[in-house]
Amino acid sequence: MAQSKFQKRKLELVTVLAAQRTGVSSARAGLERELSVSRQLKKALKDHPLPWFAGAFGSATFLGLLLQSAKSNRSVKRSRIGILPRLCFSLAKPAITAWVIDKVKEEVSRRFLLQN
Repeated sequence: MAQSKFQKRKLELVTVLAAQRTGVSSARAGLERELSVSRQLKKALKDHPLPWFAGAFGSATFLGLLLQSAKSNRSVKRSRIGILPRLCFSLAKPAITAWVIDKVKEEVSRRFLLQN
């Protein structure tokens, strides 16, 4: 009698455990799917294409101006007032570049490397 109750209880617990394992497995698969970086990026691009396009265009324009070679602008004669902003920008260019690289590194480490 005690042996059959024990076997019955053991069978119930094994059934519950199997159901819980299945639930945990499906929840884990769903979580992996939702936290996928490529899936999130595709969804963001699909849901909000205009801000992504504007951001890409603005970034490309800014980097293009930042990395523009000095040789392409030498043919245009500049006044003394026009030289001053260019000189200031040329002096600030290394600091701006270092700041942008630092911010990108921080963002990448915050979003992708230190997620727990």
